[in-house]
Amino acid sequence: MELYEKVKKQLAECIADNTEDIICDDGDNYFGLPKPYSVPTPGKTFREMYYWDTYFTNVGFLAVGNVEQAKNNVENILAMIDRFGFMPNGTRTRYLYHSQPPYLAQMVKEIYEADGDREFLLRAYKALKREHSFWIENRSLDNGLLHYGFLADDENLQNTRKDKWKIRTGLEPDADIRVNVGNFIGYCESGWDCNPRLGDRSFEYASPDLNALVWNIEERLSEFSQILRTGEADYWKSLADKRKALIKKFLWNEELGCYCDRNAVTGEFGEVFSAAAFYPLYFGMASEAEAASTVRLLGLIERAHGIVPCEEYHGEGTFQWAAPNVWPCIQWMVINALFKYGYREDAMRNARKYVELVENVEKATGQLWEKYNADSGSTDVAAEYKTPPMMGWTAGIYLKCKTVLKNA
Repeated sequence: MELYEKVKKQLAECIADNTEDIICDDGDNYFGLPKPYSVPTPGKTFREMYYWDTYFTNVGFLAVGNVEQAKNNVENILAMIDRFGFMPNGTRTRYLYHSQPPYLAQMVKEIYEADGDREFLLRAYKALKREHSFWIENRSLDNGLLHYGFLADDENLQNTRKDKWKIRTGLEPDADIRVNVGNFIGYCESGWDCNPRLGDRSFEYASPDLNALVWNIEERLSEFSQILRTGEADYWKSLADKRKALIKKFLWNEELGCYCDRNAVTGEFGEVFSAAAFYPLYFGMASEAEAASTVRLLGLIERAHGIVPCEEYHGEGTFQWAAPNVWPCIQWMVINALFKYGYREDAMRNARKYVELVENVEKATGQLWEKYNADSGSTDVAAEYKTPPMMGWTAGIYLKCKTVLKNA
């Protein structure tokens, strides 16, 4: 069987359902969910549903026409927002201290484009308004932009997380336990846990990825309001336009020629170029000139077998969201950003790299994996822990890239 068909079948089966282990009711530190939901791994490693992982898994479901399961996943996220006012990192009690990159608006847009369900869109619209409030009320900096953050005052959280930064990076944490734990939780909320982008105070940085995502929430709320005729389209558009201006003013690095992380306390730009610079392109926020300038930097993160999250880093510490690791979500964020602005050759080249990487390693090992080595084209990954078998976003982005190449 061609790997495409095999992965398509396996991804559809990598779902917790009523005959197996769906968590319908709260218990054992899990939150109950109303619909069958996708899980990241084919084994028992991760049985909860994760937030941003789900977007990239859904990209695969939609690529192969499985709108039903993509929609099930989103319905579960809507249920979590209805319950808590935001979507936690994942559907376990230990994740209530932080969220993850907010991809719900993009999930809703892509599902609505696939099935045109207005009742679903109205439910999602209401949930997105609550999610937007969560980010604005809890993650706003003085300059109006947003940061990845945390709840670090809880004594139990401090006791259980106080050593995580050192364990995962090898670096000594701040002596202030709230800063220590808050920095680590901020990295977890970014999804890139851990990476060399944001120093030891991740919560002080405005980042192009998060701010582009929240700009996209506002843009989509304006779009959905027009469709639903709620009378709020102009309001959301005005917020989006204001945020876009703030992002351009504060996060555009004129010297480097791209959007960069920037510390809102010191005013200094982050020292590490990363794939986060492509997020404003992915969502269509960047100008043509800004896109061209950013694409000129692609060589800093493109390797023989894929795109790494950050340029080569020579500082202290070990980080799994850094070279030479290939993460599926990063591949698609950059590939689709390139497609959106007309850099088709670059986009197709990297789509082929990812497909060939997954297929070659699967042929050798019989598995898909969470991450790969961009230099060797293997599972010899650096930092923190060995790569586990993975069917979630690895499969999703493989199916999407394979579909793109087939239809080229």
